[in-house]
Parts: sequence; C-alpha cells; structure tokens
Amino acid sequence: MDLIAVDIFIDNHTPQHFSDPVFLSKFADILSPSGLICYNRMASNPKARKEADELLQLFNQQIGQSYMMTFENR
Repeated sequence: MDLIAVDIFIDNHTPQHFSDPVFLSKFADILSPSGLICYNRMASNPKARKEADELLQLFNQQIGQSYMMTFENR
C-alpha cells in the first residue's frame, strides 16, 4: 500500500487502542517500502502533546524513520 491515512477522533480524543503497538505494527505489514502513513492526532495541550511524542517514538520503532508536523489553530 502506498498511502495509509488515519484520522480517528471522538471529540478531541483519539481512542487509546489506535495508538497501541499491535495496531501500529499492522501498518508495517501492509505499507510498501516507499509508502507513507499520515496519522492525524491532536496535541492541543501538554498531555496530548506528550501522547503524540510517545506515538512518534512507537512509529519509529514499528515502521522506521518518522516525522511529526505540528500546526497551530488560529
């Protein structure tokens, strides 16, 4: 698969099981070597930012080189 897009929210919360290493490992199984995962996650407060940072670490472990893009809501 060349592109996987994940955009899962309930209000401003992403259910925990969508950040689970077992769930994330499924991406590695189906993503092509040149593929891209776009995982949209809110990080609007310190707790959510910490969770986003932890998710990035999991992606690096499960998938390989990963990056985070942040945007400010104006």
